[in-house]
Amino acid sequence: SPGLFLLITGYGHMVPLSDGGKVFCIFYCFLGIPATLLFVTCLLRVLLPLLSYRPVQYIHARWGFPRAHVALGHSMVLGLATLTLFILVPAICFWALEDNWTFLESIYFCFISLSTIGLGDFVPRGSSQPSLHGLYELSLTCYLLIGLLAMLVTLETAYQLQEIRAAVRFFAPSCNSPPEEDDRLGIVTRDQLALTTNLGLCSPESLTERGATRRDPPTTH
Repeated sequence: SPGLFLLITGYGHMVPLSDGGKVFCIFYCFLGIPATLLFVTCLLRVLLPLLSYRPVQYIHARWGFPRAHVALGHSMVLGLATLTLFILVPAICFWALEDNWTFLESIYFCFISLSTIGLGDFVPRGSSQPSLHGLYELSLTCYLLIGLLAMLVTLETAYQLQEIRAAVRFFAPSCNSPPEEDDRLGIVTRDQLALTTNLGLCSPESLTERGATRRDPPTTH
């Protein structure tokens, strides 16, 4: 499926053979991968407030629980939901649809695919009928895209935990950026800044954060 090239999974079972196909693949990925990353970044900017920040704020304001405890519980629930919906349930489906796949091999395939490793030792074959085979490949591409988004949202939510940030500062105390700047920039934010820098863009959030950290110069008498 062409979507596998854009999602940088690459199982290795589908390769261009002719010179023209190789040139097309280079330009297709050269233009398609940045567009896919930009699309994923835009989706994350919409999903993170809805799935990560607002639930914690609502529970904290509605019932008065400590924010740190609410964030920890929310991160655990989100992690379990991601594990169930995008690892266990798809593994059961692959176990039932693919011949000679064990349940462990199905879980292994789901993890290798969502982590974009894509070793290629297990590749879904799907149905032998052409119409169903095309639908199977489309479903696989949608699963990889949605699963990748879920993994990124879960990782960013976990990174915002005080315990995780304290562990990062403990194991990496010699970072060049100040601690408060390190806390403000999460996993997804760093990816966004790198992507927007490469594309010559500047996000409103980065402008706001830069404006918030700017101080007036001291006045001399």
